[in-house]
Amino acid sequence: MQADGVSVWAIVVAYEAPDTVAACLAGLAAQTTPVDRVVVVDNGREASAIGGPTVEVVRPGANIGPAGGFALGLDRFLASDADFAWLMDDDIVPSADALGHLLAVLRDRPPGIAFPFVARAGSAPVRSLPAWAGVLLPRAVVSAVGVPDASLFFWVEDTEYLQWRIPRAGFAHYDAHAAVVHDHRIRREAHLPPWGYYYRARNTVHYRLRVQRGRRVHRVVVVLARLAIRAAREPERRAKLVMVGRGVSDGLRGRLGPTVLPPSQPAVEAARRPSTSEGS
Repeated sequence: MQADGVSVWAIVVAYEAPDTVAACLAGLAAQTTPVDRVVVVDNGREASAIGGPTVEVVRPGANIGPAGGFALGLDRFLASDADFAWLMDDDIVPSADALGHLLAVLRDRPPGIAFPFVARAGSAPVRSLPAWAGVLLPRAVVSAVGVPDASLFFWVEDTEYLQWRIPRAGFAHYDAHAAVVHDHRIRREAHLPPWGYYYRARNTVHYRLRVQRGRRVHRVVVVLARLAIRAAREPERRAKLVMVGRGVSDGLRGRLGPTVLPPSQPAVEAARRPSTSEGS
């Protein structure tokens, strides 16, 4: 617990990135304002070697995506008595004073969420977009709006939660200029895989038409056109265009969930009840 009487849980969603997970956890352990607990939701297989006195590893038994991972982590947060949840992907490494600056931004202000500035590949830190890059959420916010929509699986789940649902509930967005995190962007690929095209198309259609109920509906056309043009220029063109079409169809029908899995992932229907291991 911090000197001012608040407690912070860090929630990290991990997927087969042992090197950056280790760097992320090292960054959390080095905070000048200590984290009380770290919850690692292991969507892959790398977290078996993770340990430590404040680290809890949760294994869903299948890849539930970032949407399911952060929903599961925040469910555990709500079941605790912690005051703040600090959310980040496994390739985010916070600077040592990041948490202290984020907490300072929220102190003595109306309830809201705090975003750090993000540095990539040695570039100067820039304002963070609503994403899982070290955003700090007070308990009051999570209690009021719930957890991310796990049925989105991948893509738009951060936008729906951080950029749509939380502001619509009346909570403010604060930028913590002095809080810096480093984004290693380990999953930035030259070519998007076919399953990625599916979720980008499906969740864009769902978000714009069903969540926002047609607000800025022209964005659907723009995003889908760009996706189709990109797919047509890449390898596996036919498979990717098929996935765009399938995503549009499922988005219009409201068919959500992990309907298309990344290669080598077990079927979600076979997932076990989440298991937990704690560092000694």
